[in-house]
Amino acid sequence: MDAQATVVTEDVQVAAKPRRRTYTAEYKRRILKEADACATPGAVGALLRREGLYSSHLVVWRRARGRGVEILTVNAPLFLSSSRIRCATS
Repeated sequence: MDAQATVVTEDVQVAAKPRRRTYTAEYKRRILKEADACATPGAVGALLRREGLYSSHLVVWRRARGRGVEILTVNAPLFLSSSRIRCATS
């Protein structure tokens, strides 16, 4: 028996350089408000899955809000360094 292999090539398009997702200040405030209103077990997880977010987003945004930092208005990547929140453009 002769087995013939068929090679299928797919046209895959990958971005040369992926971009970070950015969120508006209004979006962050809305998500934090919804997360704070979650009362049932699993509700926050459902919110995060629905929005495609990670729990670390909530942690960083809540810390910024708690410190009164206006980082919520900046659409730049955040870095956590020595328990401080700072903006990548600073």
